[in-house]
Amino acid sequence: MTIYKANKLYGLPALIIPLLLIVPILDSTVQLSDRIIGFSIFLLITLILMILPFVAKLEIGKNYSQSYIFGFPLLRINAEDIQSVEYGNLFRGGLGHGKGLNIRFLKNGKSKTTSIGEKFWGKEAIQHAKHVLENKNNAY
Repeated sequence: MTIYKANKLYGLPALIIPLLLIVPILDSTVQLSDRIIGFSIFLLITLILMILPFVAKLEIGKNYSQSYIFGFPLLRINAEDIQSVEYGNLFRGGLGHGKGLNIRFLKNGKSKTTSIGEKFWGKEAIQHAKHVLENKNNAY
């Protein structure tokens, strides 16, 4: 079992969000209380994006991948449930999120999709996850 921690600098671009909202906040056509509420919501979203890399981890075992936030398990993907694993852009056209694994798997009889990003977890974690999830009888 190997545990990977997220890239701590991943959340830094989120600091741009409050800066982009300064001009609309100064707009006098909306009441001050509404502006403060809206700005507070965006500040909360920014804080979550900034903290996420510090509290997330990815565990890759012999035949599974599992993600955690604040130590609580989020998603476990077993190699035997995998329908497809593709390395490529995380979104069609890229959208600046970079490359990673696009994974389709069965969960409780239903087909689900998820992705593991290279910018967030690092290239080594992506390669390890791809190797483990593609090989159903893995002994990595």
